[in-house]
Amino acid sequence: MPQRTDLSSIHRLPDSIKTRYIAANTIQILWDSSEKIEEALHHSGWTLLTEKRDQAFCRLMVLTTLRHWGQIRHILQNYIKKPVPQKDWLVLNILSVSLTQLIFLETPPHAVINTAVETIKSFYQLKKYQGFVNAILRQFVRDQEQQPIVPDIQHNYAPWLWQSWIKTYGLPQTQQIAEAHVQEPGLHIAVKGRPAYWADQLKAEILPMGGLFVKSHEGRIEQLPGYDQGEWWVQNAAAALPAKFLQFKPGDTVLDICAAPGGKTAQLSSAGAKVIALEISAERLKMLEENLGRLHLQAELVEADANNWRPAQPMPFILLDAPCSSTGTIRRHPEIAWRRKREELSNLIKQQRDLLQSSYQMLAKGGQLVYATCSLLREEGEGQLDWLLKKYPDLNIVPILPAEVGGLRELITDRGELRTLPYHLLDRGGLDGFYAVRLQRLA
Repeated sequence: MPQRTDLSSIHRLPDSIKTRYIAANTIQILWDSSEKIEEALHHSGWTLLTEKRDQAFCRLMVLTTLRHWGQIRHILQNYIKKPVPQKDWLVLNILSVSLTQLIFLETPPHAVINTAVETIKSFYQLKKYQGFVNAILRQFVRDQEQQPIVPDIQHNYAPWLWQSWIKTYGLPQTQQIAEAHVQEPGLHIAVKGRPAYWADQLKAEILPMGGLFVKSHEGRIEQLPGYDQGEWWVQNAAAALPAKFLQFKPGDTVLDICAAPGGKTAQLSSAGAKVIALEISAERLKMLEENLGRLHLQAELVEADANNWRPAQPMPFILLDAPCSSTGTIRRHPEIAWRRKREELSNLIKQQRDLLQSSYQMLAKGGQLVYATCSLLREEGEGQLDWLLKKYPDLNIVPILPAEVGGLRELITDRGELRTLPYHLLDRGGLDGFYAVRLQRLA
């Protein structure tokens, strides 16, 4: 775990300064490690904030800064003439968080500037920067008063990622994707049953494809009605679709490959399937087991590499939600837009193809395979289907029908694949970027 500062040293700080420091430290941990946002917040001392409003504001600053990271850094380039040494990372992160407050959170300038300077002054080794930070923020405010400028939204993405989307979707759709990414995603949940009842209890709306959109909530998700009773789980509506495409009957066996953290396993189990949940990671399998326990659902849990493990007999139904770039989840994990490197893509594509070959080898004749990724990259979706159909001519696409996605025809490609984009259903929380295809092996 990256350790930037002894957290005991920030106990003495006023809450306003503590909040900004924790936000800046969280951002640095995210760039220095593979941690997710919630983990980085915890390791930055987020729990030292005793007021829930401070915790919520800290998290909002982090997420908003990351969603506009490229735009903010583009602005800073115009004001910083001499590079700040890497060891003084806190200075740049405090400036970044401050610009986020000024531009996107519309915090009063005097409050932003004063808090930023006081935060810098709180660390002895950084006191020399207080005039530097003060001057930059004051000059920025003056410039914005004369002519407000926000850099183009494409600055928030690595150039290779932006260009790949333009090649696949065209510029207008790519801009829509980017505009959706800077919005806070809504809370979608999947329920075991009685959707109308739980929609009423949670003040939620039933979505066209099933599941609920919780319009607003306060406090922790675990405090919402029905959570402790295991009546529902958090799952974006797009992520809930692939499991629904398997045309099994209650009592049929379904193999769920790469099953953790268990949302799709829970779907399959609650629909009456006998689920074999296959997961290579012991830690993630433990998480899956805990989630199923809370939901009072069952599955046969297998810790194994899908490329080596084989079932006792061919499987009639297989769900493969493969490891991928996760570019479809940038709204919830905005650091992915910069953390993911182009050179990683070839390794991910190979992993997916290995898993697809293994899935084919485990699939019974006449059986169905649903392949899915939470990716916006064609190479991990449509491109993999092209490769798979060429390699295995006895696999046929079973087209997904509009009725299976709540009548939303725009979610289905001409070949009958699922392709959801972040701006779909944006007024109801938005969808993660997902790809899925349903295949059947000839008998």
